[in-house]
Amino acid sequence: MKFWIGASAQIANMAVIWAQVVVKGISYGPHPFVVQVRDLKTHDLMPGVIIGDCGDKFGLNGIDNGYFILEGLIVPK
Repeated sequence: MKFWIGASAQIANMAVIWAQVVVKGISYGPHPFVVQVRDLKTHDLMPGVIIGDCGDKFGLNGIDNGYFILEGLIVPK
């Protein structure tokens, strides 16, 4: 889960996610992955992606800050 990601709550379709890569029990460290978080035609969330808005802030309410939760997300090779 990650909070305060710009453009995430309403408009982001793609995200760069850093994740630990483990293959057959061997850790290869953190790697970046480009992840599609919404369907490009319908703008519906992809399976395994939960996104929410952080709500009103003391300033800069025009910025679309939100949070991502990834549950069982599979990133295609």
